[in-house]
Amino acid sequence: MNKNWERVAMVGLAFPFKGGMAALKNKLAIELQKTGKDVEIFGFKKLYPYFIFRKEEKITDKAQIEDFYNKYQLKIHNFLKSWNPNTWRFTAKLISSRKPDIVIYQYWVAFLAVVYGKIAKYIKKNNSNIVEIAIVNSIYGKHKKIQKIFFKYFSRYIDGFIFLSEKVAHEFNELNINKPYLIVHHPLYDQYGELIPKEKALNILNLPQKIFIDNEPVNIKYILFFGQIKEYKGLDLLLQALANTDPSIHLIVAGDFFQSENVFKDIIDKLNLKDRVAIFDKYIPDSEVPVFFSAADLVVMPYKVVKQSGITRIALRYNKPFITTDTDILDIIADKVCDTDFIITTDPMEISKAINTFFSDNPEDKIKAKKWVQAQNILANILSWEKMITAIDELYKLNNKNVFL
Repeated sequence: MNKNWERVAMVGLAFPFKGGMAALKNKLAIELQKTGKDVEIFGFKKLYPYFIFRKEEKITDKAQIEDFYNKYQLKIHNFLKSWNPNTWRFTAKLISSRKPDIVIYQYWVAFLAVVYGKIAKYIKKNNSNIVEIAIVNSIYGKHKKIQKIFFKYFSRYIDGFIFLSEKVAHEFNELNINKPYLIVHHPLYDQYGELIPKEKALNILNLPQKIFIDNEPVNIKYILFFGQIKEYKGLDLLLQALANTDPSIHLIVAGDFFQSENVFKDIIDKLNLKDRVAIFDKYIPDSEVPVFFSAADLVVMPYKVVKQSGITRIALRYNKPFITTDTDILDIIADKVCDTDFIITTDPMEISKAINTFFSDNPEDKIKAKKWVQAQNILANILSWEKMITAIDELYKLNNKNVFL
């Protein structure tokens, strides 16, 4: 009998947690529900102990929480604590009792290997017919040796993998693990509202539309740095770059700080950028995302270490041009654009050059910018959730003996 997968258990960071990992998990669950799957998420009550991480990890606004659950009707059980084995066992037993057809883990950081490995081992031991796969953002970073060991442990109990970029697949191939995998690039985020006129967005944000340069009114061109502010995301590099761009170019920083804001304020003061930088230090709820992207003419992501970016997916969804370091974009777009002036290194001078080129009135630069925007429009049509769900289906069929391929 041809048995399809209907009951899905997902393990990872989920609502009401903030940030890209939770957003990816939530969105995949929503898309799976749309196809008729019975989805349950088994998430974290707390990812880090308070003494390690004091920043609030979750959305606390009751209205936002109620609105999310009313809108999406997701079944989310947040019991896991990464440091507490009792919660791992409880979650593993709970998942096993549901008898899902497939368990999907979300892997992005090495310390989760033990948590997930213990859960996956218990499930496999109690029901070998359950297929267990992992969607992997990253395998290793700075501490390569120990992170490889952790991932190898986790992989023992996993039947197949989905990697979100070629870079991660390359890391996997170095480990000589004989398990099937597919590469599916991070799909677009389309759950946010529609754009509004730029003028209206600027009024909402209380930002000026014009400045005077040499006693002449000039339209301000806004670049956007969006999302949680962490060291690896390179806001310091963007501020240094901004100092070498046209004075009509201003920066909007929107997201909550996960490192000291004083580091950036010192750079702003030192480079005399106070009048050109607007900081919105807060978690940006879904309802406000369109406002910030409506205000922006360009999105810039000067990430120091990252293998794919959810922010590029929001920019693509809104047809907002962006400049980025080489996340996974070059892998996808290389055969669609020859000129990669807008895929940058972490050199502030190169970042400023790319920004100036994008806004330049020079005919040659205008052609470059136009081609880049056209390539991004093609890219937006490639990154679909349908491809992600198809990949899950393929891995399920590869690993389930009751399915005739």
